[in-house]
Amino acid sequence: MAYLEALIPTTDLIAWYNLEEVTDARLASLADASTGARNLTAVGSGSDRPLGVTDVLNGYPIVRFDNVSPFLNTTSPPVVYDIFIVAKYTLAANFGGAYRGLISGETAGDALVGDSAASSTKFLNIGTGTSFYYKSQTAYAASAQEAPFAQFELLRYGDTAGIAFDGIQLGNHKALTAYWRGDVADVLIYGAVQSTANARRIALFYDLKYRLWLTNSTTLYFPDPTTTGIYWRKFDETPLDWDDVTESHEYQDKGRSFNTFADTPPRVWSIDYSGLTPEEAEVFDAFNDAARRDRTFSLIDKWGVTWTGVRIRNYSRGHDDHKSWSKNVSFTLVKYP
Repeated sequence: MAYLEALIPTTDLIAWYNLEEVTDARLASLADASTGARNLTAVGSGSDRPLGVTDVLNGYPIVRFDNVSPFLNTTSPPVVYDIFIVAKYTLAANFGGAYRGLISGETAGDALVGDSAASSTKFLNIGTGTSFYYKSQTAYAASAQEAPFAQFELLRYGDTAGIAFDGIQLGNHKALTAYWRGDVADVLIYGAVQSTANARRIALFYDLKYRLWLTNSTTLYFPDPTTTGIYWRKFDETPLDWDDVTESHEYQDKGRSFNTFADTPPRVWSIDYSGLTPEEAEVFDAFNDAARRDRTFSLIDKWGVTWTGVRIRNYSRGHDDHKSWSKNVSFTLVKYP
């Protein structure tokens, strides 16, 4: 995971709760993996603390809020612009007429809280006019912010005008006591709205770590240079091979008939990287393991064209001579007719 974590943009990162230290126990705190040192402390004690559960989401741990007090940090009140959080609600198929808070400030700073309307499955419309919300990379209007119930999803909430948090609270909404009743796997909090490219880096990180695109029907993108910062040594699209989709028959008089099975042959791309550190090569190993050979993804080529329905035909990783510290990576990608 060393290089995968480098996919996370760190400029303007206020806090990152990646749960790497979580064990199967009631948790007294959550460590901040950013440089902000905004560790969260459990408000309750003993059985009133959130529960750590290991090996839940693609082998990684989560924190379970099972009607317990939240986590809280009250130092250095931040102005929050963008939040990414992997979570789901588990108590019921709706919020049950209560303001179930997922994340907010301590007493000021509104973000994600379940709407208390009867049988609501939406987060409350805070009504700033400058906020935005995404669930599994799909944008929703402020009045229709569908919350995650069926499975873990990547949520993104923010406000272009900023939200003044007087601390960071996870598992509740400000001073209310209608606590979140569900699971949280990862939280990123930023002091600036993240660019489209950065949002795609974050989505790729969670897709490779948690396999979210498999359950959320979202798009997995090939780790191109814009996403990873690692530039390809070679990117070549192979000329279309019409022999792949054409059958011919020769007659006794040497005439021929032809049958073409598809309007377009398979498209094939050869992509090479060289001089990678072992940590950099990890991202491509992870992508190969995630996409395998049967799963499709999207490729943004070096001309900026997006190709959908692409697969890995083959993948290799090695090094020159005895230079095990300098990795070479090669992909052959294919889009079938």
